Amino acid sequence: MESRGPVLLARYLTLAWLGLVIYGSLHPFSGWRDTGVSPFAFLDGAWPRYWTTFDLATNVAVTSPWASC
Repeated sequence: MESRGPVLLARYLTLAWLGLVIYGSLHPFSGWRDTGVSPFAFLDGAWPRYWTTFDLATNVAVTSPWASC
């Protein structure tokens, strides 16, 4: 009989990673205001004026499941 330990560990780690991404995306939990803009308005918006290498590397490292391997 095969051990299910690694499969369960992978599932728990995936759920933990997903929870941290959601938590980080919604932080701060208070002080939100309705600006009258649709939540999907960013889809029609222009690209940012600038971006930094740190921003790009941080976003890839945090949101990419293969970056933690």
